[in-house]
Formats: sequence, C-alpha cells, structure tokens
Amino acid sequence: MIFHYFKTLPSTQSYLEELAPDEPSLVSTLIQTEGKGRGKNVWIQQPSGICFSFSFHYSKNIPWSLITGIILCQFLKKYFHQDFFLKWPNDLLTSEGIKIGGILITKKQSLLIIGIGLNTNPGIVINASAEKLSFVFPQLFVKFFLQQNFQKALAFFDSFCYHIDKIVNIDDTEGTFKSITQEGYAVLEHKGTSITISTGSLWIKKS
Repeated sequence: MIFHYFKTLPSTQSYLEELAPDEPSLVSTLIQTEGKGRGKNVWIQQPSGICFSFSFHYSKNIPWSLITGIILCQFLKKYFHQDFFLKWPNDLLTSEGIKIGGILITKKQSLLIIGIGLNTNPGIVINASAEKLSFVFPQLFVKFFLQQNFQKALAFFDSFCYHIDKIVNIDDTEGTFKSITQEGYAVLEHKGTSITISTGSLWIKKS
C-alpha cells in the first residue's frame, strides 16, 4: 500500500480519482478544504476530524459503502472500545443517532476508491493530536480493512443498523426498515408488503 500524506489537500477522494493508481494506495490529510459527500453533498471537516481515501482494484460489484461501514464499526469497537452504528446507505452514527461520519465510494472500471470522513472529540473519542490521528488512524484502519472477508461482512449489517425495525422514509417511501439484500438494497415493510429500494436518502421517523 502506497501512502500519501499531506498537511492540507482539497479532497482525498479527488486526489485518487485523478491519480488512478495501479498499486493499492492511501491518501490522508490533516486539513481537507473541499471534501466530497454523497451525490452533490459536501463533507465539512471538523477541526479534529479524520479524512482519508484509499484505493485498490476489485472486479466484483458488491455494496461497498455498507461493507466499509460494517468493518469500520468493527474496527472502532475492537481498537477503541466504542459502539457506533450505521444509517443506510453510508452514514456513521453515535448511539444517540448523531452523525459523526460518512463513506463515499467511487468506481472507475476495476479501480475502487473508498473515502471516509470522521469527526472526533466529540464523535470518536481518541486521546491523540489531530496530526497524529490523520497520519496513524488511516493506516491502521486500511490494514484492518484489507484483512477482512468482504463477502461475509454484510451478514453483520443488522447488528450495526441504527434504524432496524424502526419506521423510516426513503425519499417518498415510508415503511419499517427490516434488513438489506445481498446487493445492499434496503428492505422496508409497509402494511404487510415488502418493498425493496436500491438507492435514496433515509430519514428516521420521530416517534
């Protein structure tokens, strides 16, 4: 894994998109000024946030944002002893439902680029300087990530899903969130009918 580190960078995701490396690569920055989010959204980095992207070639088309989120939750639990949860399709939440991270996926033929943005203190509580976090955390996570069985990771989604069995809205569709398919599609239940949704923005209905 080739590691690129910058004090400041417009976007780690854009950097790898333009570089399109043949070798597995990781880029991290202390300060990101033009972070990307899903769709047309942007990612606003907090002062102690962690922003990085990594890439490798992988031909199979699997739900990478969910798989990455699951592995990230497992990593934070194992090494930092903190519980975090997922909001379909690509957000990381605290146990109170506060968003503290997001995952961005870019595919360029067989090149997969995974971008992660995380907020810390508040968010993930880590006793380290922002500079040390931006340098060390991405390397530890990517090493852990690449050791996992991607196909089997998806089976753990329900245990990390913040809104399992809760009433949600995905765009204009309302229902009880039941699970996901092997493709990563959301499965809702509404009045006894199962509804499968491939993409969209999810809101949890307030009780």
